[in-house]
Amino acid sequence: MQEPRQVICNLKTLQPFRFCLIAMLAAIVAVRPVNGQNKVPAKAADDKTKAAKPILGKFSPPPVVPEIMKIEKPLMTEQEEAAFPRSDDAKAFNRVFKDNPKTLNAAAQKAIDAGAKFYVYRMSMKSHRHHLPKKRVELQRLFHLKAKLGPARNYFLQQVKTRAIELLDGNFHVRMNAVFQLSELDQVPENAARKIPAVAYAESLDPLVAVINDKDQPDAIKIPAVRGVMRILALGDPNVIDEKKRFQVSDDCVRELQRQDAHYYYANLLARTLGMSGIVYDRARKVQFVPDALLAVIVDKNRNWSTRCEAAKAIGRLPLDGSSKVKDITGGLVNLSHEMALAYNKVPRAFYWKGCFWDLYFCFRAPNAQVKPVAGLLNNVRILSGNNGSLVKGAYQVLLPLVQHVLKQPVLKPLPIDQKKIDDVLNWLKSNKLMQAGAGKKTPGKTPSAEEKRKPPVESASIRE
Repeated sequence: MQEPRQVICNLKTLQPFRFCLIAMLAAIVAVRPVNGQNKVPAKAADDKTKAAKPILGKFSPPPVVPEIMKIEKPLMTEQEEAAFPRSDDAKAFNRVFKDNPKTLNAAAQKAIDAGAKFYVYRMSMKSHRHHLPKKRVELQRLFHLKAKLGPARNYFLQQVKTRAIELLDGNFHVRMNAVFQLSELDQVPENAARKIPAVAYAESLDPLVAVINDKDQPDAIKIPAVRGVMRILALGDPNVIDEKKRFQVSDDCVRELQRQDAHYYYANLLARTLGMSGIVYDRARKVQFVPDALLAVIVDKNRNWSTRCEAAKAIGRLPLDGSSKVKDITGGLVNLSHEMALAYNKVPRAFYWKGCFWDLYFCFRAPNAQVKPVAGLLNNVRILSGNNGSLVKGAYQVLLPLVQHVLKQPVLKPLPIDQKKIDDVLNWLKSNKLMQAGAGKKTPGKTPSAEEKRKPPVESASIRE
């Protein structure tokens, strides 16, 4: 047995650790049940066990891979790709562009054809699936650096177009880049130093329109095809893209725009293309089929807001005259502004409102006055000088306060539109007898769903305006 002196010495040795010992004793006492206290019921223990498990929520299995993603149709093997740069065809191909002859013989055409197959067919190979944009850039660089203006460049453009068409039934990514390739071809390259604008390759218009008409192509492929058509209409040679071609483009776009199952952004581009086409009449049927198709979209309450406003902007770009349904168009536009104002007050922070109201404004005023002919209903002399000129001006004056209010609002805390401004629009519709069915109700239009809200914002200005 230790002496009292030794016990005191041992306690002095443990003195620096006294706080740790006290904390450990307190933890033991807290955990130890006292007279049945702190005892966890069996049911509560089970609940805690369940709560400890990770909660997955509403689990949904990954989507099924579409069949278009599984297609593999390679038009070139790896051995053929590796052999071409060292072949005689590659040397002849480079020599043709270096010499740039005024006429092409059979040997030169064969070399150009071999080069086009090499640069286009390798896009169908699975090994390049993740590098397809780089392959397109390489081909564009070849056009800019080697393929100078002349017969060799023209024949090369023709062969690239022909080979790219062969890729339109392959894998999804291959189709997508083939459409991009057709859209990016230039008859004359841009020269910023000499202020020479690019001239789009007009021969790509027909295959791009064929993609739009193809029912087997998904909307994801048709969207870049429509953008390519818009680029050719804006930058192509007007001597090649005559009224007949523009009419064919408009007829096909109207047919696609009438689809109710089309993606809203695809419908936006179709409406924008119709505005750029400059076509109003179908002379065979003697109807103004383009304004009628756009007006049907404007008044369709099941359509997306951005699609309806894009159609409104497009109808303002058309060369309408006094025989057009100006009164119906004006009534449709003002009814649309009234519906938008009511829907805006419900969800003022939605990202799409500013773009929609901008497009509604551009229906009357041109986004760029430097572009000829100047767009906008208020810049159309044939409308203003007709019987409905005052009606168009009155419509602009009554919906302008709505546009100004929305565009001036901050992003985070926008204020709703004053009810007086909304009532002014409704009273104008009543006084001019242009009210549509259900215009006074507060359930207008289609607001994009949660899935649509996550999609990229809709552009408010078209290409090269």
